[in-house]
Amino acid sequence: MTTPAADEREKFWHDWFVKHMATADGRAATWLDYSSDETRGRAVQAQTRSLVMEAAGAVANLRCLDAGSGWGQLARCLDVLEAKATALDFVDEMMVAGRKAHPSVRWVTGSFMVTEQMQPLGTFDRVFSIEALQCVGPDAGLRALWKLVAPGGRLIATLPNADNELAQKVAANMPGRYDGMSPSALMSAVSALPGHDFSLVRGMMFAEDQRIAPYVATPWTASPDWALAPNRLIFVAARKA
Repeated sequence: MTTPAADEREKFWHDWFVKHMATADGRAATWLDYSSDETRGRAVQAQTRSLVMEAAGAVANLRCLDAGSGWGQLARCLDVLEAKATALDFVDEMMVAGRKAHPSVRWVTGSFMVTEQMQPLGTFDRVFSIEALQCVGPDAGLRALWKLVAPGGRLIATLPNADNELAQKVAANMPGRYDGMSPSALMSAVSALPGHDFSLVRGMMFAEDQRIAPYVATPWTASPDWALAPNRLIFVAARKA
């Protein structure tokens, strides 16, 4: 069950995404990155999905949840890779469009922060959350998503690094509605989740040369100690079987 503050936060983001669902010419908009350059934005999304899939491993025949899916680009990738893919988002218009265009994916309208809405879905072998935790609050979001991870499963997510200056500026402009997490706080929170087996994190920072890929990704580590604060974090947390 959500709190009044959580309800207000969810309403803010619901209204935000509905407002920005389409570009000026009516095409479906995306918001995984915050660049006004669509070409660069698509490159950011493509590389992010590839890093996420690296953390997921083989997904064929696995139950996979794309939590906070938006238009469901990741869920559709999972479907192509023969996963049993479910896309979940609280913007019903996107779920309706997804059902019509890609019926092999399961499209569910709801919030992963509301226990009553999630109980009918059961648990999943892989739970993905791409750029959603900052909208709901990372601590509460982690706990909510973890309940959806089956024994032996994995939670894979990306979120802003609270130690990064750019993320701090965005958070300052959206107080109470946008929160990153520092690498140390993230690893501490993840390791405290019940049934935690292991977790690894890597940083993503914008490359000087972006002709091939916009990000430079650090190696996976359980003990992040980077001299420069990455723009974003991607982590994988495994649950004991």
